[in-house]
Amino acid sequence: MSGILSIMTSSSFFPHRCVCLLFLILEFYQVLQIISTSTVTPSCRSGRYTDSGQCCEACPQGEGAITVCGESNTVCSPCRENVTFSPNWSAEECRPCMECNSDEVTVRRCNLTHDTSCRCKTGLFRKPGGGCSQCNVCPPGYGTMQPCTFLEDIICEECVPFKTFSDDITRATMCKPCSRCRRGFTVVANCTVYSDTVCSAPPEASATPTSGSDLTGRPYSPGVSIVPLYCVLLAALVIGLLIYVLFKRWSFHKMKLRASQKMVRSNTSSTDIEKNQENTNGSQVLTTTTYTGPTSYVVSAVSPTTDVTSKTPYKELHSDKKVELEEKLMQTRSDGRDWRALSNKLHFSDLDRTNFVKSVDNHSNPVHLMLHKWQSRDGDEATVHVLVQALKDIRREDLANIIHIRNDKSR
Repeated sequence: MSGILSIMTSSSFFPHRCVCLLFLILEFYQVLQIISTSTVTPSCRSGRYTDSGQCCEACPQGEGAITVCGESNTVCSPCRENVTFSPNWSAEECRPCMECNSDEVTVRRCNLTHDTSCRCKTGLFRKPGGGCSQCNVCPPGYGTMQPCTFLEDIICEECVPFKTFSDDITRATMCKPCSRCRRGFTVVANCTVYSDTVCSAPPEASATPTSGSDLTGRPYSPGVSIVPLYCVLLAALVIGLLIYVLFKRWSFHKMKLRASQKMVRSNTSSTDIEKNQENTNGSQVLTTTTYTGPTSYVVSAVSPTTDVTSKTPYKELHSDKKVELEEKLMQTRSDGRDWRALSNKLHFSDLDRTNFVKSVDNHSNPVHLMLHKWQSRDGDEATVHVLVQALKDIRREDLANIIHIRNDKSR
């Protein structure tokens, strides 16, 4: 600057002094205008302007322009979930969501602010061009230095001669160290990158029948065979299975026999010791019966071949019919027409029914206790006619027909 001023003040440059001064004033004015514009006018966030020079408004993340800035300003609208997205502030439209290819899996689904994230399937990796490709393998003589991932292919390294080897195609196995023959063993083949060391036992060791070693020098016993042991174990297993099957069949037969005996005892649980006695007119045969069912008792009943009359006491009813009545009355019915309904007709209370149920043990049932109590309470008035009428009142004609009452008029 001082150099310029010295030139301007020199006598040779005097005619041009006015022109230079005017030029400097104009440059200074332009600089001031640029500074004032940058400090007052804010920057346009979208970097785009309308036709009239107005800064285009930018849509926030998750929204895109449905009216692109041009003649008018930007109009924004939310992007569609799983269809379009907008990752940053922009005056552009929402971008369409990407779909994963058939050889890719979805890591993250598309949302309003992020696109779909995909990666290659297992056994594939991402090529530099963007597609997925099958992972390579390491051939014999090479080991795996880095397994294949969905971002990078497998990296193989060559095995070191006489130190490591790989005798197979591999995807994740490193080179294996070479074996070393034991002292006294001969090296038949040295270790290569493709195969392990092969050793041979010394002649005196191989001739000994009680001891030896494998090709790498590990001891073994050729005189001991485990085949007989396997045969013995197999035979023991077969015999054990046969014994188990026979035991299960015997147990099943025994359980079946017990069940059948129990059923016989429950169905025919009375043993009749009949003492036939002819009455004065010889028309009736009396039977003395010992009942060994739920509760043991002895009754005298009319023979099944003789019909009972309406005045026959219940205690003289044949034991087979008593057992049949008790079994059928014990069956619970949805309509309530079981022994509880009969107890109402025989004038027993709820307390009596509760006592019958509580007094039940392994040798009795509520029906037998109720009928025995009725017989003891009413005595000779506890006749089969009263019982049949009570059964008909509860609409159990099927049970009333079990007791066949002979019509007195026919006598």
